[in-house]
Amino acid sequence: MSDVGISIVIALVTSIIAGIYPAWKASKLTVIEAVRKD
Repeated sequence: MSDVGISIVIALVTSIIAGIYPAWKASKLTVIEAVRKD
């Protein structure tokens, strides 16, 4: 695999993790907790 392909795969995996983790963490909060932290 070329260096460009590896870079694209790493960028995709990183961006997916960066998007899923906050959403997963926010889904565990209740509405009151989320509003209070804002």
